[in-house]
Amino acid sequence: MNRLPHRPAPRLAPLPAPLLAGLLLGGCFKPYDDLPELDFTEIRYENPLLVSEDAVVTAFDTDLVCPDGQPARLIAVYRTDLTGPQPVAIVLHSGAFDTLIPQEGPEGQPAPDPLTFRAQSRLTRPWSIAKVWETLGISSREIDGSEVNLGALPAALTDAGVIQLYPANCWGDLWHGRATPDNGGEPPDADDDTLQRDGLTLAWWSVRFLIEGNFAAQQGFSIPEADPSQLFLVGLGEGGRGVGELLNIGDMPPVEGVLVDSSPDRLEPWLADPLAWPDEVAALADIYGSTDPALVDAGSLYNLAKDGRLDARAGFVWSRIDPQVPAAAAQPTADTLEAETAGAWVWDLATPTHIQLNGDSALAVPAAEWLLTGDLPPSE
Repeated sequence: MNRLPHRPAPRLAPLPAPLLAGLLLGGCFKPYDDLPELDFTEIRYENPLLVSEDAVVTAFDTDLVCPDGQPARLIAVYRTDLTGPQPVAIVLHSGAFDTLIPQEGPEGQPAPDPLTFRAQSRLTRPWSIAKVWETLGISSREIDGSEVNLGALPAALTDAGVIQLYPANCWGDLWHGRATPDNGGEPPDADDDTLQRDGLTLAWWSVRFLIEGNFAAQQGFSIPEADPSQLFLVGLGEGGRGVGELLNIGDMPPVEGVLVDSSPDRLEPWLADPLAWPDEVAALADIYGSTDPALVDAGSLYNLAKDGRLDARAGFVWSRIDPQVPAAAAQPTADTLEAETAGAWVWDLATPTHIQLNGDSALAVPAAEWLLTGDLPPSE
């Protein structure tokens, strides 16, 4: 198995302790709090890569609560010039990986507030909203310097007439947290997890909004008419883990196609070397309540394909030299999809980039076309 490169980019590399504490202790500077938040009114979706002129972005607060005590958000993108039922894609963003690190105070004194695994906490509503904005290519700030997010894929899906739902994950749980037993989900063991996590719950609610009218109305959710028979799942980076988690929910409706880009589909490479990756392994133990690869990777696309349970048309875009995802975390999935899943499309771009499709329309447009039609790009 290939070894992971040593701390390849800011995504996994903690800052020095004094700077980390300065960024994260309660009441200190919060880098995402001054980013604009969408109200419930719609705004125009403006992206230089977008051809359509009538696309809008709307936002909905949900009853789920982020670790900072604020309501979690779901953001929708759609065109207003189209009529009739439209295909719909649930798009799970990258970067949702973080956890709390308890701190010890002087003997006899209350413990300080915990820090987070990341230099800048990803356990807040402002971060999650900013991350969706970055994914859409409309953020004025770079949220994750290890990625190129120009909104190429959202623009391509919008131009293709696809309604998109973007759950904003503020729990850092790799889209695994099932804090309520929604249709097959089990609440995490409180002894194993210091956070109430709802990443998968919010992703699953995005599905429920499409198929349960009463549930959508209760949450104040409203979009143009979507066609649930044309349901697609898209995962960027860590969001690819969420695609597998959703497909493992027993009441998940039929999915027409899935598209995953740069996913760490198998976390075993990190778990296999806890001395090299102590913070990452500790965070995974918090999230999954285990460091057993068989349990941690139970919801992976690899297992779905290996067991013959992947019924949707599946696309897996990756790079064997991705600086953030080692080949050992992705290649077994790529190989298994090609060998075991009819109609699977595996595209190894072999470029030293992470998140392949969202920075280049020349890649995003044919990928979106494949997702909707199954037609392979000309180069394939």
